[in-house]
Amino acid sequence: MMKFRALLFLVFLAAGLILAGTPVAAQATRDDVLIVVNDNSADSPLVGEYYAQQRNVPASHICHVRTTAGYFFTWTEFLNLRDQIIRCMQDNTFDDPNLDPVVCTGTDSPYYCQDSVDQLRQHSKIRYLVMTRGVPTRMKVDNSNLPYNGPTSADNYLKYWIVRYFTEDLPFSFTERRNAFLDGRGMRTVDVPNDGELIVSRIDGLDLDHAKALVDRAKAAEATGIYGKLYGSKYGSTGGQARWFDYQNNVYVYGDASTSWRVQLGLVGEDRTACMDYLDQSASSEAGKAPDYCRARMTSGNDPPPGRASSREPKPFDGLFYLGSLDGQPTTGSFKDFRNWRKDNTCTNTLCREAADPEACRAASTDVFREIDTSCMGVADGFWGYNFQSYPVSYFTVWPTGWYQNSGSSFTSLGGGDMNLLAFPDVRDTVGRTDSYSLWFGSRDEIADPLCYATSDFSGAPTQACPDEERMMINQRIFFAARAVDTANPQQYRIGLWYRSEGMSPTRNLRVQLWIREVDAGSTAIDYGVQTLASVGGTNDWTYAEATFTLDPALHTRGDLLYDGLRIRLDTNGIFGGYLALDDVSIQEVGDPTELAINGSFDQGHEQVSGGDHAANFLSRLNGAAFFGSLSHHESGGHSFDNHPQETLLYFLRGLPLGDAVWWAEPHNSGILYGDPLYSPVAVRLDYFNDDDLVIDDLVPLYGSAINGRDPAQVNTTYSVDVCPGSDFHACDLDGSWTPTGVSGNSSYSEHQLLGTWDSSGLAQGPWTLRLRVESKQVGSDRVQNFYDYYPVTVGLPLAEVQNLQVTKGFPVVVSWDSQDPIYGPETTYDLVTGLVGSLLGSGDYSAAECLAEDWPDTPFQDWRTNPPAGDAHYYLVRSQNGADRSSFGDGVGITPDPRNDLDLGGAPCL
Repeated sequence: MMKFRALLFLVFLAAGLILAGTPVAAQATRDDVLIVVNDNSADSPLVGEYYAQQRNVPASHICHVRTTAGYFFTWTEFLNLRDQIIRCMQDNTFDDPNLDPVVCTGTDSPYYCQDSVDQLRQHSKIRYLVMTRGVPTRMKVDNSNLPYNGPTSADNYLKYWIVRYFTEDLPFSFTERRNAFLDGRGMRTVDVPNDGELIVSRIDGLDLDHAKALVDRAKAAEATGIYGKLYGSKYGSTGGQARWFDYQNNVYVYGDASTSWRVQLGLVGEDRTACMDYLDQSASSEAGKAPDYCRARMTSGNDPPPGRASSREPKPFDGLFYLGSLDGQPTTGSFKDFRNWRKDNTCTNTLCREAADPEACRAASTDVFREIDTSCMGVADGFWGYNFQSYPVSYFTVWPTGWYQNSGSSFTSLGGGDMNLLAFPDVRDTVGRTDSYSLWFGSRDEIADPLCYATSDFSGAPTQACPDEERMMINQRIFFAARAVDTANPQQYRIGLWYRSEGMSPTRNLRVQLWIREVDAGSTAIDYGVQTLASVGGTNDWTYAEATFTLDPALHTRGDLLYDGLRIRLDTNGIFGGYLALDDVSIQEVGDPTELAINGSFDQGHEQVSGGDHAANFLSRLNGAAFFGSLSHHESGGHSFDNHPQETLLYFLRGLPLGDAVWWAEPHNSGILYGDPLYSPVAVRLDYFNDDDLVIDDLVPLYGSAINGRDPAQVNTTYSVDVCPGSDFHACDLDGSWTPTGVSGNSSYSEHQLLGTWDSSGLAQGPWTLRLRVESKQVGSDRVQNFYDYYPVTVGLPLAEVQNLQVTKGFPVVVSWDSQDPIYGPETTYDLVTGLVGSLLGSGDYSAAECLAEDWPDTPFQDWRTNPPAGDAHYYLVRSQNGADRSSFGDGVGITPDPRNDLDLGGAPCL
């Protein structure tokens, strides 16, 4: 191969370049973050202050708002919250402190109009909006015409309703950022002016300490790296697929609808056929179970969830990532299944009450209720998860043993769905009627006498009382041996309880409703109606109330009158503020002393899963770092995030902060992310060579990121690069055809470092795949983890370089070369490029080159131009073409990168 030397002695400082479209390096001060805290919540300002300290967010970027201190609020309250956040951004976050904020006129709000949101998009430094425990989560959009118009996510709306102007409820089907990613080379953090969105996340927990713990876990994982197994799925949703997609060009980046899920295997380097073949067998068979040793344990997409005996992963352990699909409304279906989420596959005890020393277990437990033996039961450090199905994160709560939420009439349903203004049950272990336990309804962290703004005039102090208002509802169902209704003396069931109230307003009826299930009736039960137990308001000490129901044979449909279960629902007939407590609930058949109520004194813990509890359980009980999913059906039908969980994992591992990775291609209106949006412990990525992914120099500097854990004192990280023929990493894995490139080393713990120089000279022209392997070892433990990135490239151009280029002086100058017609055929043509040597030496590149001849039929070429200026000379470059195939203009020896690469990559003046 001829090497044309153009007397170029250029040094390109490629190591100093920052590639466009790559994640932004961590900032010393995070002035792109706004933390929202609710001053009507005792916990919220503490969470916000803690997050600001841990992430170095300036105090001026803590936005103090006044709104209801509860889980639910109204649409009007949401709009007021939006305006308070806009005010904070206008006052404290502009890139020009002398900029006057827009004051809106002719709209419902002085803060919200097209001009004000345009100003925020262009001039506010904020990219991340961090909500905190105590800021409402869910609201119902007034006058919406979208499908499934139930309650939805406040966070999902704040993502857009601050930096875009809306006058009605619309789907959030904006494509700017997802299209910019292309096939991954456009990967970047959010760009608010261009994307028109903020990244919104929530730091929350079942109590103050567990909200703060989300931040601690994220920071600890960033320092030491993340280690564990991937629990994934072949499909992002029922009928969908786990894919890697170029949304702008509407094509798969890898594979197709049936194969793109393999990306998950590649990210963790799972290449063993035994870790894939089981997916072809029934999930309920032994052959259909994922082997314990697999680094990626997958489902077919609609299998039972991890933890169930019938699932592909009956014993999920060491879970680092969870991409669930159609896995049930409650966390994995039952508490027994939930207990199978363990730290390793050898530990056995999961509950402190079953431990050898229960008190020592409780003292060491990191479970919010100190009931789980967290030395065994839990997930890997740094865990994040997602689950597709309807309402996986509807409620941030865990229900006490034996009790659940159900607003319908189904006997078998444990709840879920769009119940609004529902107070969460809060077991207090410091107060009770006969012991230290009782069940309370109300916002425990609400301050005394909370005040809100009546309008969006924030010039003075808030004056409107705004206590959190909720509705109590709690159910219990009981199964027993079948018995018949006594027609002569029908059975009676007495429901008794003790209640207590504190500052409860307005007065409400405390009620009980009874259902009786006939044998073989399934979810259908006979409704015996509602009775009022007591009228409750104000402040009352423990007071007893009861109601008695008499069975009516005429209501039963079976000839034998057999029944085998009952259900009660305790509720209030409307919303209230303040607190209502229950204790010592009793359910008995009159004349029979047998107590039927389960956990009537609320002292039996929280061995219960229920609808919409994924985030609460995985974060505050199993000690995960983040969880996201659909909060409701509003607009989405429950499908928030279901199109791209695999891509979230892919881009997170390639270096995107979690918030950017979760939200990057989300078109729906009902999603929510719990966790630190800045969480980014890992960056494993080969940087792209050029837009054509073309290797045209023999010696190629490889740049990339080799990070899993960012503190070299706590993690040792090495990397290596291998190469394989072909463009499919999965085929390389199956064939075992990877070979070392010789590029390896220790991580510099910085992104886009020079990994080494790859000598590609011995490779045949055509497709190859590079693989970056990053191995991290946690200092002081035996934890080791490998993550991988893959880069399909083409080595060389299809046609060989033109050989024996000669220039004969005279008039005309004759330029000749070896014809390639004998090799490629008579249709081969040639492009000739020329320029002045003086210009070439001055600029160091071929930017001033001109096309001398295009599609010239064959050698030689006669140059009839006049002579160049005195002391200068013309240079000549030639390439061959045959159809769409072409050769290089030449490759200099010892020059990397060769300046002619720009011509080869589409910069030639000849088309």
